[in-house]
Amino acid sequence: MKQKDGLRAKKVGMSLVVVISMLISGIAILDVPVTIAQETIGGEYGGSLRTALQAEPSSLNPLNTTLNESAEQIIDLLYESLGRIDPDSLNLVPWMASSWEVNATDESIVYVTLRDGILWHDGTEVTLDDVIYSFGTSAHNVNFISSMSKDASSNTITFNLAQPDARFFAEVMEMKIVQNGTTVTGTSFVGCGPFILDHSDSSETLLVANDKHFIARPYLDSIIFTYYPYVVANFSADYLYTANFGNEDPRWDGCYRASHDLLKNKIDFIGWGLSSNQITVMVEKSFSENNTLMLDDNITVKGSYGFNTWYLGFNNAPNHVFNDVALRKAITYVIDKDFLTSKYDLTGGLAQTESVLSQYNVPWYNNSIVPYGVDMIEAEAILDSAGYMDDNGDGWRELPDKTPFSLTLLGPLKSEYLTQYSMSTSIMTWFANLGLNVTLVSDTSESNMAKINSNNFDMYLADEMSGSIDPQFIYDIYHSEATTNLLNFAGEYVAANETQIEKIDNQGLVYKGEWDANLNTPILNEATDISGWYYNCSVAGTQNFSSGSISFDVGDWIVHNETQYLKVTNHTWSFTLNYTKILDPIYVYHNDTLLANDTWEFNYITRELTLKGYPLNFDNDTVNVTYNYIPFDHYIEMAGNQMEPADRAEHIKDALAVITDLCPSVPVFSYKVNYAYVTGNYVGWVDTLDGLGNYWTYINLKNELVGDLDVTLSCLENFITAGDSMPMFIKVLDMDGLVISKASIVFSDEDVFTDLEWDNNGLQYNVTFTAPNSTISKTLALEVTAHKAGYSSDSTVLGMTVHPQTNNFDIDVVRGNTTLASGEETSITVIVMDKVNPSQAISGASIVLSLSPMGLGGELTDITGTTDSSGEFVTTFSSDNVTVDTLFSITAHVSMDGYDDANKMTSISVARDPTIVSESLDRGFLDLPAPSFLVVMVMLAAMSMIYAVYRRKE
Repeated sequence: MKQKDGLRAKKVGMSLVVVISMLISGIAILDVPVTIAQETIGGEYGGSLRTALQAEPSSLNPLNTTLNESAEQIIDLLYESLGRIDPDSLNLVPWMASSWEVNATDESIVYVTLRDGILWHDGTEVTLDDVIYSFGTSAHNVNFISSMSKDASSNTITFNLAQPDARFFAEVMEMKIVQNGTTVTGTSFVGCGPFILDHSDSSETLLVANDKHFIARPYLDSIIFTYYPYVVANFSADYLYTANFGNEDPRWDGCYRASHDLLKNKIDFIGWGLSSNQITVMVEKSFSENNTLMLDDNITVKGSYGFNTWYLGFNNAPNHVFNDVALRKAITYVIDKDFLTSKYDLTGGLAQTESVLSQYNVPWYNNSIVPYGVDMIEAEAILDSAGYMDDNGDGWRELPDKTPFSLTLLGPLKSEYLTQYSMSTSIMTWFANLGLNVTLVSDTSESNMAKINSNNFDMYLADEMSGSIDPQFIYDIYHSEATTNLLNFAGEYVAANETQIEKIDNQGLVYKGEWDANLNTPILNEATDISGWYYNCSVAGTQNFSSGSISFDVGDWIVHNETQYLKVTNHTWSFTLNYTKILDPIYVYHNDTLLANDTWEFNYITRELTLKGYPLNFDNDTVNVTYNYIPFDHYIEMAGNQMEPADRAEHIKDALAVITDLCPSVPVFSYKVNYAYVTGNYVGWVDTLDGLGNYWTYINLKNELVGDLDVTLSCLENFITAGDSMPMFIKVLDMDGLVISKASIVFSDEDVFTDLEWDNNGLQYNVTFTAPNSTISKTLALEVTAHKAGYSSDSTVLGMTVHPQTNNFDIDVVRGNTTLASGEETSITVIVMDKVNPSQAISGASIVLSLSPMGLGGELTDITGTTDSSGEFVTTFSSDNVTVDTLFSITAHVSMDGYDDANKMTSISVARDPTIVSESLDRGFLDLPAPSFLVVMVMLAAMSMIYAVYRRKE
């Protein structure tokens, strides 16, 4: 780790040096955005998960009501819902919705607030109109939603339900939201899920990561779904066939082919739950190697608790022997679940269960349910007590009326389900030990189900496949009016002598007044409201008032604090019984006296019972009712009308307790669901109830981080001319200094880099850098990032100075005359052309002329200017009073942006003016002639020699 920190610090320091040097020099830094294409994402990100599905998706339209399992799995990744089931807590949590709230006074009203900034895959924003449309008649058509309205200011939708309905949270909140206008029969779909549909055809479906998902981008780049249906075909070209498989080739089974491809690392994941038999089947990998998913070292098989249960069902019909709960309960005590699972479950794929609802479904399961256990003595005692005895001595029990009886058990066919068939034979032994005459009838699942649906059965063994996290599915199994109630279950409880007096509403409009003894009528004053003071009076009558008449009988007068009150009533008392699904007979008692049926009425829908013509003394009277009801129906219906999850859970738990108590069936075990994947390709599998093949797995799968990358970018020189190219070198190492190949290299500005190649000899990447055009010198901050699946990405910056590209002048200086006499003049023309293209005149070039020697009579009219469209600059040289023959030099200095500065020189010879006499103006001291230069030099030399001789003598 210290090494990594050191390398990081070194590179940060180098980057700072580059940046600071550029700032100090005043050179501009190019601002280039960093873009990372999704296919190059590395570290935890990246990769394409190769997933097997059992079949081609039947449709990718979430409004289609006949979707197969493959379609539902893919649609779950393309579309989102207002809420989702959390994989850990198994509770509904907000998803597209940021929150929701049930109206405190009217639970049929729900407010749902939508998250801001959710985008469809086409880039448009999800609106409240989309949500409203999704549940309307053209889409999901939720019939218990009466109306919907929106409040754009709070981004909230108000749902008005026909009545409080738990299905709103159990179903509606998980329905897929679609774009406004999507139709049930449409074929063009746009979702907002974590993956986007790339294509789907008869061989595969490809999804790519949604970078703009409102929660987060998934780690995977893509998912490739390949189909493995059951197909009768010749698979010899792709799958070995050396064993003798009998009549049916196992390769026809898509699970076998998927298992083979998983073992050969051709796919990463089998995306559906596998049975214990499927993970233990021998697969032929090669001519010399066979293996199973469960035993292969490169495959991980994860067994999770599932929903499906194997159970013993009874015919609970009213006219059937199994309508007697005593017989059902006795059988429950002899089913040895521990024996069945320990003897027949060799792979650990079964879990004993006491309920059709998984005991691992924590929010809904009733943990107070006590298992029956195995107790033959208790079972015999129950039957004996209920009158099932062996009175004729034939070894079999008779009915309580002494009638012999026999039963049948519909069980699985041995060739179809060997393990379950073996279990059924053990169960038959326990029936015999209990003294029940039962015959096992083994047949196919299809044949057995036909008999069950036609009510031609006593008992059966079967799988219950309808389980799910939300417990509403148990309604369809056990509710007395459900068409899928195969068990004919309608178990009854008795509510005996339930006290009702407290439920009677004795509140009402009470008039304050006096009694006029002469008129024998009350004198009514103002109205008031008091609570239930009733005292017997001896007066009765009728009082007329503005809105009609008030009839009152004995007991209507109320005396409170010595003041009389009259309560408006006709003595028709109503109250609601506690339970739903109430059955006849109903018995009503007033003060322990059974009332005649014509003195009360009962509404079986509202559960309201009305007493007619009975004055009640609320201080002393009692009203009790005894009746039968169907307890499961009551609790599951109460759960269905409950909007508060915690209260709904209590009703569900009560319903489970009823099922356990009345034993309409005997749940034996639940199947574990197995998922298989290649070990080490990805991490992040999410194991929730019912296994790994879920939404959370697909959005959390990632590459396992094994280390960090260290990337360097180098070149031969750190400067370049615009338009020129230069080789550069990229090295990618891990923290141990080992070279990493096959990394994804991303440049901050891809336009200036080309020809990225891996150099196997140099163990580096070679790339060509081409400097962009520029009219001024700039320093580019060249950034390169390396990505590699399983490694943290790394970046580095290199400073590169780019100079503008320059050209050269072709300069000519032309003289009108090359020799002049003093006093004459001539033209000077500077001609500037492009050196590479001599025919191209350079217009606008700056010209500066210099003349040498100065002060001897030569002069230029214009010494600065610019070239014209012909590339020429013209001036005049003149001479005046030149006293000696002189050679004048004229130099043209030429400059222009994009060109290197250049000079060109010419000369003109000027003869002296003969009319001017040359005279020296150098006079000596006192106007004496000055010594010549030669004389001065001789004198200085002599003095030096004398001084040297003098020094030697000293």
